[in-house]
Amino acid sequence: MITVYRLAENQLKIENLSLADTLPGDALWLDVVEPDDQERKWLEQYYSAAVPGREALKELESTSRFYQDGDGMHIHSFFPHRQSKDIRLTSVSFNIRPHLLITLRDDDVGLFRLVRHQFKRNKLQVDSPMEIFQELFTAKIDYLADMLEDVYSMLEELSQKTLREDANADERDDILRTITIQEDINDKIRLCLLDTQRSIRYLMRSRSFQLSETHQRNMLNMLRDIESLSPHTQFLFGKMSFLLDAIMGFISHEQNNVNKIFSWIATMFLPPTLIGSIYGMNFKSIPEINWEYGYFFALTLMVLSAVIPYIYFKRKGWL
Repeated sequence: MITVYRLAENQLKIENLSLADTLPGDALWLDVVEPDDQERKWLEQYYSAAVPGREALKELESTSRFYQDGDGMHIHSFFPHRQSKDIRLTSVSFNIRPHLLITLRDDDVGLFRLVRHQFKRNKLQVDSPMEIFQELFTAKIDYLADMLEDVYSMLEELSQKTLREDANADERDDILRTITIQEDINDKIRLCLLDTQRSIRYLMRSRSFQLSETHQRNMLNMLRDIESLSPHTQFLFGKMSFLLDAIMGFISHEQNNVNKIFSWIATMFLPPTLIGSIYGMNFKSIPEINWEYGYFFALTLMVLSAVIPYIYFKRKGWL
């Protein structure tokens, strides 16, 4: 899908383009989502170099994610994308030119829909591609902060469940699974923050664009927000490690109790087994073999050999 954002009468006009259309002269932002081969071919007419491919968007080295050529500045940045209950990171290609911003992505990222909705309702006022870029990154940082708050709230809830004395095995399995999911989300948040920080610093170091004082101030504010959020990811990692250690300790304690019971049962039945084995021997010289009360005597020995160890272990505090 190809969408163009035109500046007309100090307002952004949003239009969908077909393959037969050309890019309007007053376009500020060209947004291409999940392009097929024909749409990519249409986009090539506005690139002097090659259009970034799907594999190029996934590369992590700086020279592939941040560079400049005849088309302007290129920045590939991760954006969080929620699918059902899962969080994915989608790499978005930004081509920043003096009078045009081109974005290329393979997923319909929710943050782009949010910014688009704000443009439709005239809640955001922009008049340059750089301002659109800043609005997208500001929305991303705000969303990452909200995600961190959600992770923290979930961990607080898990802490209460973990430390409950009446928590059963099924609940602890659910807690372990949830902690693993939250750890994965926190890891993606941290990666996204670091990538955003690299993108903004690269843009500020670049001499291709003369950033106004307002743009520089906005960039510095975004960097300060990122620097304030990054320690929270470390704190959440520590909290998750504590919860994992705590719940694994509870599980180990329960397993030890179960093993102790099985060990006690084995110890309790070992003497009766020994006695039963002795009286099961086929020897005529066993004294009690012809005794009228020999059977009851053997049963009594079995019971005593089980009860006496139990009483002894109980007094020692081993049970």
